[in-house]
Amino acid sequence: MEEVQEHAGVSFTNCQMMAGVEVMETNKGPVKFTSTGFWPIPETGSQAILKGTGHVFFEGCHFSGWDVGKNGVPCLDVRAGGITVTGCDFMEAGKKQIVLGEAVEAAVVSSNRFRGGQKIDNNASGDVQIGLNVMK
Repeated sequence: MEEVQEHAGVSFTNCQMMAGVEVMETNKGPVKFTSTGFWPIPETGSQAILKGTGHVFFEGCHFSGWDVGKNGVPCLDVRAGGITVTGCDFMEAGKKQIVLGEAVEAAVVSSNRFRGGQKIDNNASGDVQIGLNVMK
């Protein structure tokens, strides 16, 4: 996504994503994924790379098969802006789920299932709240 309306954004509901999602630096509006499945293709690295300043929401989603090349890339690579991840299932045990970069202003990660343990790198300079997640 290059740019969505700052006051309205865009919403994807009950989708099946068979490729990576990239939110570009030019985006300032909200992007919402609800009840969406993220599945791999042979080229899948991170299933989402977020670079814009708009807030991105993942609610009730499930993620499977990221980092196909086994390069240690996270499912969600958050480089800037804000993110809320709630009620999601990260189905790959042992793989890094989320990386929060220095330019992340706000992050809420709660009520998720991290199979094989929680693997989150928090390098954010902003307010980050992580909790109430399960690890099996």
